[in-house]
Amino acid sequence: MTRLHRLRRDELYLISVLTVFRAIELSHSPELRRRLAHLIARTFYATSRTRRREIDGQLRAAFGARYSDAEFERIIAGTYLTFWDDSLFLCRLPLPGELRTARLEGFEHIRAALDRGHGAILLENAFFGYRNAQKRIIHAQGWTAHQTHDREHIGGFGSWRETSIASRVIRPFFEDRERQFCASIIYLTDTNSLAFTRQLADRLRSNELVFIAGDGFVGHKHVEARFLGRQLLFATGAISLARLTGAPVLPVFCMREPEGSLRSVVEPPLQVPNDGRGAQVAMAEFASLLEAHVRRYPDQYRGWHKLDQHPTLAHPAAGAPLAQGAEQR
Repeated sequence: MTRLHRLRRDELYLISVLTVFRAIELSHSPELRRRLAHLIARTFYATSRTRRREIDGQLRAAFGARYSDAEFERIIAGTYLTFWDDSLFLCRLPLPGELRTARLEGFEHIRAALDRGHGAILLENAFFGYRNAQKRIIHAQGWTAHQTHDREHIGGFGSWRETSIASRVIRPFFEDRERQFCASIIYLTDTNSLAFTRQLADRLRSNELVFIAGDGFVGHKHVEARFLGRQLLFATGAISLARLTGAPVLPVFCMREPEGSLRSVVEPPLQVPNDGRGAQVAMAEFASLLEAHVRRYPDQYRGWHKLDQHPTLAHPAAGAPLAQGAEQR
């Protein structure tokens, strides 16, 4: 199959997703949003046997005999539901019940950072938990952060090459939804990394908030940190930006609890020693925090099948570069 045919198929897939979004928005129904998330997740779970085997292998490597076969299957199904449930949080749809019952932890760290006047870097997760729900929760508290994305990011549905349909229809559609909760969207490109850094530094010096994905590996510099039993590369751009501006780096996580409510956590600032070890120490701390949450909520980690693609120092080119979004289909 040629690249042209593959791109047409992918565009058709994304246009179908847009149609689902619009149906939910026209219905004004949070219940329809919930039902469609479950229906779509069950459909992709049932039809993606290869992906399920990949996730199962990584889960068993991480947890051994901790879970039964039935429990592993429940976890795998949960990864599909987490992706679609969170993706549909981008819909233009009031969700007062979800936001009102969300459990908030550590939000005093954001307030303290803004009181100091240097803004804050919110180190989010591209492959774990409820990234879009987190934005809605933070926005509901009265804060609107600037969002960063890789240049090929489209709505969290993976990394896509530029086409006329993608640039004129699909990306603007998702950007419009994301701007409900974000002050701006700033894309990282290979050619304007310094301009990208200046934009973010200006936002932080204006005492604003910036979202950066801590678990993505798109970036110009990396360090290795231990995560789920292996040494993986983590981009260090957030740490460099923190040193440049004095802004703290606050890891943020959002999970759905078993009873259905959302739990939004803002961790204390990462420790960044003022020496050559700063990035290594900080990203090792972040990787440890992320792993602790993944082990507690394994059904909400959408990156299981990507672990073998993640580059390391020994294999820096392993896998294609991934955008700061996680496709689950």
